[in-house]
Amino acid sequence: MDHTSDKGLIDWTRLRRIFGALCLIFFATTFSAGAAEPTVSLRDMQTLLRDSDFDALEQRFADLEQAYSDGEVSDLIIHRGYTSFAVANPAFEALLDAWINAKPESHRPFIAHGLFHSNLGWLDRGGRFFNETSDQRIELMRKNFAIAEASLERALQLKPDTGVAYASLINMNMAAGDRETINRLFRKGVDADPNSFTVRRAIWNAMLPWWGGYRQDPRVFGIDEPLPDTAALGYPIEIPEAMLRFGQFINNSPNSSPHLAPLRGFTDYAVAIILRRDGRELEAANFFKRAMTHGEYWFFHSNEGQNLSRMKRYNDAIASYTRSLEIWPDNTHVLERRAQAYRSLKAYDKALTDADQALALNPRDPDLLLLKANTLWGDGKFKAAVRVLDDAMLYGSLDDDIWDARGRLYLYRLKNFKRAAADFKRATELEPTNHNYWYSYASALFRAIDCETVPAYKTYLEVCKKHGNDCFDEGVKYAREVTQHLVDSGKC
Repeated sequence: MDHTSDKGLIDWTRLRRIFGALCLIFFATTFSAGAAEPTVSLRDMQTLLRDSDFDALEQRFADLEQAYSDGEVSDLIIHRGYTSFAVANPAFEALLDAWINAKPESHRPFIAHGLFHSNLGWLDRGGRFFNETSDQRIELMRKNFAIAEASLERALQLKPDTGVAYASLINMNMAAGDRETINRLFRKGVDADPNSFTVRRAIWNAMLPWWGGYRQDPRVFGIDEPLPDTAALGYPIEIPEAMLRFGQFINNSPNSSPHLAPLRGFTDYAVAIILRRDGRELEAANFFKRAMTHGEYWFFHSNEGQNLSRMKRYNDAIASYTRSLEIWPDNTHVLERRAQAYRSLKAYDKALTDADQALALNPRDPDLLLLKANTLWGDGKFKAAVRVLDDAMLYGSLDDDIWDARGRLYLYRLKNFKRAAADFKRATELEPTNHNYWYSYASALFRAIDCETVPAYKTYLEVCKKHGNDCFDEGVKYAREVTQHLVDSGKC
C-alpha cells in the first residue's frame, strides 16, 4: 500500500488553540445576565486604532471602566475591548506604539500593547507541552512575554487596580508553570481589584490539569471551612482540594456579586473537560449543562460545542457555538470552532464565511489560516489553499504542521514534487521524530527522481523503530522495498 495517497490536510485541534488562544479566551469572557449593559465591538476598536483616533479609544475604555466602577457590569467588558488588539496583525505594533506616545500617562495603551505581545508570545510558543517545545520557540516566546510584562507593569504603575493586567501576567506565567508567581499575582490582583472576574478567572484557568493545576496550593484562597461532600455532588472523578476551595472562595466573594456567578460553575466545567479529555464525552455533556446553570457564559457553550463535535454531533455543536456567538458575536475563537464543524459537514461555504469573519479581525493567525486552507482543500480550491498557507508563514514558520499541510497540497494535488520535498524537509527539521513527515519527504523525493530518497526512507525506518509505534506495516515494507530497489539497481 502506498501511503502517499491523498489524505487531505490536517484536521485536528492543536494544543496551541489552548495555548495561543488564551488571550482571547482568558480575557475576553462576557456574561449575559439579562440586563442591558455596555457593548464593545472588536471591529470598531480596531478601526479606531487604524485611524489613530486615540482620544476616542481612551473615551471608549473610560466609559467601560466607569460602568464597571458603578457595578453595572463585570470587568470582562473592559477586557473584551482589549482583546481587540491581542491579534496577529503586524500593522498594529506601530499603531500601539503611537498610542503610547500620544498618551504616555494613560494605562490603557500599555495594556493593549501588553496583550498584543502576549498573544505573539503564545504564537511563538506553539502547541506542544513545555518539555516538548524547542529552545528556539521558548526564546522567542520569552522575548515577547518580556515586552508584554514591561508594558503591563507600567500599566499597573499608572493604575494599580487594573485586573486585566494581573490576569495577563498570570496567563503568561502559566506557560512555564511558575506556580509561586501565579499565586502571588492572584493575591495582589484580588486585593487591588476585589470585584474582578478576570483575576478570579485567571487562577481558575491555572488550576486546570494541563497547567499543572493539581499542584495548586489551596491555601491561596484563604478558606478554612469544611470541604463539600464531593460524593454527594456526584463527581465521577477525584477533585483536588484547590478546586473545591476556589468554589468556596467565589461563594464568599464581595456581595456575592451576580457578575461572578458563572465562576460558581467552574468545578462542574473542570470535571466536564477532564472527562472529555479522557474520552468520556457522554458524561462530560451532563457537567457542561450543570456548569451553565450558574450563568450564561460564552466559554461554557463553546466547550459544550467542542464536546459535541468530538461525538460527531456537528449540527448540535453548531447550535452551541451559535449560542456562544449570540453572547459574543465577534469571538474569533468560537467562529473558528463553528467553521470546523461546518467543514466536517462539508458545508464549505459556511465554513469559509466563519473563517473569513474571524480572519477579518485576526488576519495572520496561523491556525485560522490553516483552517481556511483546510476548507479550500475540501472545496477543491488547491492553489488558493497554498496562497493562504503562504500567508500563514508570517507567524507560523516554526509550525511543522503548516509546512506539512502545504507539502501535501504540492505533492497530492499540484504535483510540484520539488516544492513538496522542500516543505516536508522543513517539517522534519522542526519535528524530527514524526515518522509521517519523513515518509512524505521520501515519497516527494522519489517522485522528483532525487536520490536523497534513499537516506530519507532510511531515516523514516529508523524513526519508526524508535518512535513510530503507529507506523503502518505496509509503509515500512514499501520504504524497504524502494530503498533496496534503488540501491540494487545502481540508480542511487
